Amino acid sequence: MHLSTHNWMRAEPLETTLKRIKKFGYESIEISGEPEQYKTEETRALLK
Repeated sequence: MHLSTHNWMRAEPLETTLKRIKKFGYESIEISGEPEQYKTEETRALLK
């Protein structure tokens, strides 16, 4: 089973959300917001 979630309901840094979902076995995330809200290189590094 592939688990996925989103980050729009938590007002916290993306890094915090990613650490939590990884701990619970989630494999992917839908990132909400405007593209300008996240720096591309930083986001790519967090997703690895």
